[in-house]
Order: sequence, then structure tokens, then C-alpha cells
Amino acid sequence: MDPAFRHHERVPLAIAAAVVFRRVAGTPVEGRRDAATAQTLNAVAHALACMVPIYAGEGRESAKALTPTDLLDGHFERGAALFRARGGIELNHLWVERRDLPGAIVVLRAARIRFHCGDAIKDAS
Repeated sequence: MDPAFRHHERVPLAIAAAVVFRRVAGTPVEGRRDAATAQTLNAVAHALACMVPIYAGEGRESAKALTPTDLLDGHFERGAALFRARGGIELNHLWVERRDLPGAIVVLRAARIRFHCGDAIKDAS
């Protein structure tokens, strides 16, 4: 695969969130698709959205980046597979560009971020 293409490769947000959590916390998210895992992935997606563009839409040409207003008025659901915007509008097919993930991982590691999941706290230190 051409390295330039790989640099711009789209990664589904749910997968990116799991990879980022693993790289920051040093442990994978639970393999089950339970409520705690979904909350963890939602929290990681929210942290990523503070640092990198999150896109919604299937085609690169028709994709829309979530705006700061979207992020203030909405939230991630279903393990970062869905973003519920103002008025209940559902945005799916969420993705990030692979090139944006390494920088986000560095920032989250440096911040010693902790992801809260229900009653549990996932410590990324």
C-alpha cells in the first residue's frame, strides 16, 4: 500500500477509539460490547474530538466534520459508532484520518488522561 494513501486512510471512530485507548492505557478495552465498553469508547471519542477532526458520512466528498457547536450540543453513543447532535439528529459512519491518531495519543499520554465508565475509572497512566 502506498504510504501516502495510508497516511490519509479513514479509520472508523469506534476502532480508532479502541486503538487509542489501548495505546494510552496500555490495556485493551473489554472485548465484550457491554455498556461499560461502550461508555469507554464514547469517552475516548469525546477526548479525540477535542484534538482531531471527526467526520460523519460515507464518502470523503460528502463527509462533514463535526463542529465545536456539534460537540457542545451532542454526544457519542453506541461505543463511538453514533453521534447524537442537537435535536436528536443521528450522525453515523463516523471516522478519523489515520494520520491524526499518533499526535492525539501523545497528548493523551502526556495528560495522563483517565476515562470514566459508569462507576469504574479507566486509568491511562
